[in-house]
Amino acid sequence: MPDQSTVACSAVAEVFRDDLDAFELHERQLLAEERKERARQLMARFKMPGFDLAVDGPGRLRSDD
Repeated sequence: MPDQSTVACSAVAEVFRDDLDAFELHERQLLAEERKERARQLMARFKMPGFDLAVDGPGRLRSDD
């Protein structure tokens, strides 16, 4: 039978893991948003008449010709 300190350590470890998982998820979401914004900026910077680009999923560009 585990003693109280073992149970307390286990609970703290679970809370830490949950917090770390939530942080990592949020960080991935922010990085994805930053990449999309950077892609939009680059598309605006290099836009050519008659050739429209659009983001077509993660890291993919497509032409709207």
